[in-house]
Amino acid sequence: MAGSNYSAGVKSWSVVVPFNGEVTLEDAWNCKASASGTRLTVANGAHNGNVPAGGFVRDVGFIVSGPADLAVVEYE
Repeated sequence: MAGSNYSAGVKSWSVVVPFNGEVTLEDAWNCKASASGTRLTVANGAHNGNVPAGGFVRDVGFIVSGPADLAVVEYE
């Protein structure tokens, strides 16, 4: 996962990734991640929370498992 900051600088960030089924977090790197039901929350690690305006975060990753048809869905 990678992300760009198109607004003012931030000292921390988080993203909610919605799925169409229950997810289990298997592994994560360069972030703090947690799974609950059909949502995966990914937040900055200690070393990549400060993102200046125009900056970016990259090399963030996670592995999840779930039903055979597991897919990311549009966030409501």
